[in-house]
Amino acid sequence: MPPSPPPHIHILGLGNLSKLFAHSLSTLPSPPALTLLTHRPLLLPSSPVTLTLTRHGIPIPSPPLELSLISPQGPGITHLILTTKSPSTAAAIRPLLPRLSADSTILFTQNGVGAVEEVDALFPDGDGGGGKPTYLSAIVTHGVFSTGQFSATHAGVADLKIGPVSRTTELPASARWLVDTILASEALVATEVGADELLYVTLEKLVANAVINSLTAILRVFNGSILSPSLAPLRAALVSETSSVILAHLSSLHPNSPLSDSTTSRFSAARLGKMVERVCEATRGNRSSMLQDVEAGRGTEVGYINGWIVRRGREMGVGVGVNGGVVGMVERGEVVKLEEVGGLVERLRGGCRGRM
Repeated sequence: MPPSPPPHIHILGLGNLSKLFAHSLSTLPSPPALTLLTHRPLLLPSSPVTLTLTRHGIPIPSPPLELSLISPQGPGITHLILTTKSPSTAAAIRPLLPRLSADSTILFTQNGVGAVEEVDALFPDGDGGGGKPTYLSAIVTHGVFSTGQFSATHAGVADLKIGPVSRTTELPASARWLVDTILASEALVATEVGADELLYVTLEKLVANAVINSLTAILRVFNGSILSPSLAPLRAALVSETSSVILAHLSSLHPNSPLSDSTTSRFSAARLGKMVERVCEATRGNRSSMLQDVEAGRGTEVGYINGWIVRRGREMGVGVGVNGGVVGMVERGEVVKLEEVGGLVERLRGGCRGRM
C-alpha cells in the first residue's frame, strides 16, 4: 500500500469565508500547506497572493498563498474546505471528483440545508466507485465582508462549531487532523461538537438566517433594523412556521421515540424568537450575506434556507405560507421599504405575488 500523501488543505472559493479560513489557518504558528482554488483563469497571478484581513481596524496580511485553477488533473486532495454558496457547491466540486476519494475529508461551510446531500450524490455507492469522503460541517457565525479581491474585514468576531455530518464513534485520522488544525486557530474561535449537536446548531442558524438574511435582502437594511417594531408580526410568523417544521422534521428522524422536553423547548417558537432577537442585536451593524448577494446582483441561498423550510414543511403537512412568500420575493428581487411592511404577513399567507 502506497504511503498516504501529506496533509494539504485546498479551499474552494474566493468569497468571504474562504478569506477567513485561509487567512486564519495560514497565520497559525505552524501553518498547514494550503492552496486556494478558483474557476476564474484571469485571477491567477504570476506569483503567490497575499490576503489582507482587517480585524478591529487593523489590516493583517497573510503569508504568500498559492492560488490555483480548479482542475481534474493534479495530485489527490486530502482536505477540501468548501466555501462556495450552497446553489453552486455541487457544480463547483464536480471537476475535482477525480482527485477526491474515500481518504479525503470535505468540510462544508454553507448556510442552509441541502448542499451536503447534493455533493454526496456525486460519489457513487457500492463497488462501482472509489468510496465516499468523510464529511465535516462548520457552522460559522463570524461576520465578514469583502473589501477587495484578496481582502476582507472581519467585522463580527463570533465563533464556529465543527463536527461530523454523520454519527461516528471516531473520526478517521485525516478528518481528525483537519478538526484539530481548525481548533488551533484563535481567530476562528472553533468548538468541536458531535453530529447530533451539529444538527441542532445547524437548525438554529437556519432559523436566524430565515428571518435575518431574507428580510434584510428584501428591505435592503442592516441586521439591526430587523428589530423594528413594525417587523415584529413578520418575524413571529417566520419563526412560528420554522419552529413547527423543525420539530416535525426532528420527530420524523426518530419516529419510535418522542422528542425530549429539552429538544422541544430548544426549538419552541418562544425560544427561537428570542434567539433571533439576540442575533439581530449582536450583529446590528452587519450586512447579511444575502443582502450582500442581492446588492451585488448574485444569486442567493434563499432556496437552501427558507426554501428548505417550505419543501420540508409541505412534506410534513405544516403550513409555510409566509416562508414561501418570502422565497418568492427574494427570488424576484423585490424591494420593500420598512414603512410599507404593514399587512405583509397576511399578503404572504394569501399568496400575494405582486409588488407592494
